[in-house]
Amino acid sequence: MKVYISADIEGVAGINHWDETEATKRSDYEPFRKQMTEEVLSAIRGARAAGASEITVRDAHDTARNILPQDLPRGVQLIRGWSGHPSMMMEGLDESYDAVFLVGYHSPGAGDGNPLRHTMTVDKLVETKINGKRASEFLLNTLYAASLGVPVVLVSSDTALAKDVKELSEQILTVETTRGVGNATYTRQPDDVLEDIENKAKKALQETIKPVGLADTFLLELTFTNHSHAYKASFYPGAELVSEICVQLETDNIFDIHRALGFML
Repeated sequence: MKVYISADIEGVAGINHWDETEATKRSDYEPFRKQMTEEVLSAIRGARAAGASEITVRDAHDTARNILPQDLPRGVQLIRGWSGHPSMMMEGLDESYDAVFLVGYHSPGAGDGNPLRHTMTVDKLVETKINGKRASEFLLNTLYAASLGVPVVLVSSDTALAKDVKELSEQILTVETTRGVGNATYTRQPDDVLEDIENKAKKALQETIKPVGLADTFLLELTFTNHSHAYKASFYPGAELVSEICVQLETDNIFDIHRALGFML
């Protein structure tokens, strides 16, 4: 059994402030780099307990150089840095994998479930929508996995995103780490979260969870922070400037959505 783990940091237990996500703010960042790593390790333990023989971890936060290779158990592959491939946070995933875990994920841009909410970028985008629905990184990456025939089976995240997960698919198992209220967070004790992730990871691989369904066409809507970003993005092939700060792109392939984001942002 092959398992793919994509790991972010803004949805790990205890996190609250942008300084805690940035390597340049070392004293704030290091404890949450450690928590990100520990949550991934818990997912690995659960996967192996369920019989996973191959595991790939995609470090998917910021520089993609957060998880230290020597912290992972032997036999696990770690993907670090950004190659420029359009799949970005899902780089290396292909049809040979049996399941995907998304660890440390967070609420989308324009949402209210996490002080660190965003979709792909904080600086350029206010809101991202797919087919009229506000799109999180969870949604983008789950649709990408589904296009390869691979199901997302476990998501650990803030409470608001966990609700979005269940609205998309009741089958996907969730672990709630923290609840955002304005710029405050109500967090679970981190060790409780680690135990929950390990148990749910094992359970998720023991159940039959199918990839989410895909629409025949996808309408991507990007609302930018200012007109200059939108104007530039509107020159992407097939894109259209529909307001001063909004660009749309229609396609029948979810890969095209990821490729467009890679070039527009």
